[in-house]
Amino acid sequence: MEEILNKEKLLKEKENELFGQKKEIEKLNKSVIVLEKERDSNSFQATSAEAKYFYSRDEVKLRDNFIAEFQKQNIETEAKLKKQQSLYEAVRSDRNLVSKKLAEVQEQKE
Repeated sequence: MEEILNKEKLLKEKENELFGQKKEIEKLNKSVIVLEKERDSNSFQATSAEAKYFYSRDEVKLRDNFIAEFQKQNIETEAKLKKQQSLYEAVRSDRNLVSKKLAEVQEQKE
C-alpha cells in the first residue's frame, strides 16, 4: 500500500513537472512568435531601407552626371564669352583707330 502511495506521489510530481514544462513550452512558443514578428518587421524595414539607399545612390549618380554636364557647358560658355570679349575688344580698338583717323582727316580738311 505504501508502495502505491509512493508511486501515486511520484506520478503526481511527474504530472506537476510535466505541467510546468508545458507552461514553459507555451511561454517559449509565445516568445518565438513575438521574435518572428520582430524579425519579419526588421526584415521589411531593412529591405525598405536598402531600396531607399539604392534609389538615393542612383539619384546622386544622376545629379553628379547633371553637374558634370553643366560644368562642361559652363566651361564652353566661358570660352565663347572670352572669344566674344576678344572680338569686341578688337572691334572697339578698330573703331577707336578709325575714329582717330577720321578726326585727323577732318582736322586736315579744316
